[in-house]
Amino acid sequence: MQPGQGRLNLSIYHTVRFTDTVTIRDSLPELDLLDGDATGARGGTSRNEVQVQAGVFRSGVGAFLNANWTEATRVDGGTGGSDLTFSDQTTVNLNVFADLSSRTTWVERFPILKGARINFGVENLFDTRTEVTSSAGDVPLNYQPDFLDPQGRVVRISLRKILF
Repeated sequence: MQPGQGRLNLSIYHTVRFTDTVTIRDSLPELDLLDGDATGARGGTSRNEVQVQAGVFRSGVGAFLNANWTEATRVDGGTGGSDLTFSDQTTVNLNVFADLSSRTTWVERFPILKGARINFGVENLFDTRTEVTSSAGDVPLNYQPDFLDPQGRVVRISLRKILF
């Protein structure tokens, strides 16, 4: 790259699942994870998923953003059981950083900044959570939002120093 030039990156991925089945054992029926079956507490498999990644970088400063969306799923409760509906889920993560070594006037004034990098990141920027409802319209106790995602939004600040 020439001095003063930057970089821009944008990627978009759309995944469509046509089938997703699991056979646990030969004597058991096949599970269709796209049509009401599940193998875990997070519901079945989403048929559609979209991922967006973007990044920009110039002169030692940059930012990255990634967003993920998964389509709603449902789990068949079987005979006498309650069906569960798992909502769409969208999460956005943001990471901003600055390489302080690239600020030559700062490094001249404060030599300790040589090899330093500061980073600020937010996971699940909008604090979104999967909402689970039963066929009766209530939220089962085991599927309360804080049980499924106890962290929610996470904010991190870090300072890295490379010793030369």
